[in-house]
Amino acid sequence: MAASNSGINTLLDAEKEASKIVQKARQYQTSHRVEVETEQKRVEIEAAFAKNRDAVLQKLLETVYTVEPKIHPNARLN
Repeated sequence: MAASNSGINTLLDAEKEASKIVQKARQYQTSHRVEVETEQKRVEIEAAFAKNRDAVLQKLLETVYTVEPKIHPNARLN
């Protein structure tokens, strides 16, 4: 009977260890997938930045340099 309990305990320990290994593998896969997706998004953002940089800068400078003075509608003349 003692040998039977010993065998059962050995199997239970092996099952726990296998469960830990599977959990670590799942964690690794999840974190790796997140890293890959993050890197892809970063590359896309950098490409969009490089593509639109000059146009945005030109639009910003155009807006800053083109000033049309107007009196605010809420301003009161005395």
